[in-house]
Amino acid sequence: MKNFLLFLLFFPLTIWAQKVCGSDEYNKPLMDNNKIHYEKIEENLNKWIKSYSRNKDLPPQQYTIPVVFHIVWHDSIENLHDSIIHQQLQVLNRDFNLLNSDTTILTDTLKNLPGNFRLTFELATVDPNGALTTGITRHYTPNTSFSYFDNAIKNSLLGGVDPWPPKLYMNIWVGDLSAGLLGYSQFPGGPILTDGNVIDYAVTGNQMYPWTYGPQYAGGRVLVHEIGHWLNLFHPWWGNDASWCGNDEVDDTGLQDGPNVPAGGCPDTTFSNCNPSERENVKIYMDYCGDSCMVMFTKGQVERGLASLHTYRPQMINQGTTTEIIEENIQRQLDIKIY
Repeated sequence: MKNFLLFLLFFPLTIWAQKVCGSDEYNKPLMDNNKIHYEKIEENLNKWIKSYSRNKDLPPQQYTIPVVFHIVWHDSIENLHDSIIHQQLQVLNRDFNLLNSDTTILTDTLKNLPGNFRLTFELATVDPNGALTTGITRHYTPNTSFSYFDNAIKNSLLGGVDPWPPKLYMNIWVGDLSAGLLGYSQFPGGPILTDGNVIDYAVTGNQMYPWTYGPQYAGGRVLVHEIGHWLNLFHPWWGNDASWCGNDEVDDTGLQDGPNVPAGGCPDTTFSNCNPSERENVKIYMDYCGDSCMVMFTKGQVERGLASLHTYRPQMINQGTTTEIIEENIQRQLDIKIY
């Protein structure tokens, strides 16, 4: 894997362009400009995790997340059929509930690592105005592509679509992303009106379509990876630079100095160039190993993600996708009238 990374330094556009998650580049300026705010978020996560650890004997809870997909298309091929969105949703509900059978590729001690989020993602049935919805919106755009630089896909004035209230819905924008960008997500703590996940239309669904970039991106797991970021999970090499290894704040993922990529295969054992060198858990969703290799969130990642839900998105979990959203919007309308 490391030799392959050296190769990428000389051929970054031809190879790297097909497998980029832009979440690090997108979120780093937000975090650098508001360090105290994000340090507080991290502090609250750790407090919840400690409390969770003391109550592990309690029955596990299932959580429901209302979802809206915004299809933002320029060419008709980008206007994905509803069935593809439903297939993508099946992938999310399989992988976030540890129902994927391909965990059989885990060997020796790796078999003990997978965790179960117990998250159910449901398409919203009621929109922000209280009207019935399929949970899928469609919008033509004059833009031929989108990037994370200006977040235009999330802004109707820039050719995109404004989000539904992010405290009540998980927003997912699907469009044509530029320069090999597969997707990006906003960590908890960023501006509320840009909260959500963005993925390229060509990696949406659960199979190889005529427009899919390749078999390593044909399983729907790019969005699994991005929602991991939305739950405050970092790449395992997060924060690394030329002099030290990154730290994703999760104990059971191992220190890592860079991504594992599909061209490196799907090895059982890879060791980082960190000091000391540690075993890299190649087969986790938050690496770059490709859809056929990434098969798990670790137990530590699940703890951190659940902490994020409880401390940053408490209104969303198990709110009931119909009644409480209607009540919330009725109250909002009353507040406006009173004002």
